Amino acid sequence: MPELSTARLVVGTQTIPALAARVAPAVFRTDFTAPGFALLDLGTELAPRDFRARLLALGTALAELYEERHGGGLVFVSASRFDQQSPTRPHRDGGPDASLLLLGYEPTEVPSRIYLLDHVRCAFDRRQSPCELLDCCNPAFPPGEELLRPYTVETVFEPAHFQILLVNNSLLPWEERERGMLGVLHHAVIEPRPGRSRPINSVLMGVGGEDVAEADLLAFVEEGEGASR
Repeated sequence: MPELSTARLVVGTQTIPALAARVAPAVFRTDFTAPGFALLDLGTELAPRDFRARLLALGTALAELYEERHGGGLVFVSASRFDQQSPTRPHRDGGPDASLLLLGYEPTEVPSRIYLLDHVRCAFDRRQSPCELLDCCNPAFPPGEELLRPYTVETVFEPAHFQILLVNNSLLPWEERERGMLGVLHHAVIEPRPGRSRPINSVLMGVGGEDVAEADLLAFVEEGEGASR
């Protein structure tokens, strides 16, 4: 897989538009040479409020690039902040079939490992649609997880840093690849630490429909409150 599939991309002083342009080909993939996700390392010197602002700014910049390259409107569907120490099974988040997930991880003392699974490529190899694959061989259960093991990669995750994991959360088939929305699944293995927190900011974007109200997105940035359309 390409470099971005396993390595963290250290953001440094890159502007948001430049960063969006850097990661868009990896995330909005039209074939299987791109991973369908990217992990960005923003270091440790941020305030949570500023981190959330950057998360939305990156989403806006990616939406502009998506419009230029693939057409259609990529808009904010929801934004929320929560504390999670429960491990997850391989899954895609709910939302439109063509969607992008921005997971903003704040620094934590809770160890975790993040995995991505290329269910669309597996479905293609089996001559199935992604929906058919998940119906017959859902990796949330052991047989399906074993089937997808050759299509699974672990990110290089650093829990002590601010990080953004961009995940193409789509369910579109290979036949619609020109839309740039060939998705992947994700899941986390977490070592719970009682008395500690593991804050995650989750922003979901989808193609088509109405955007989340500006006031709700502002409340998400300033207070970490949930927003949805």
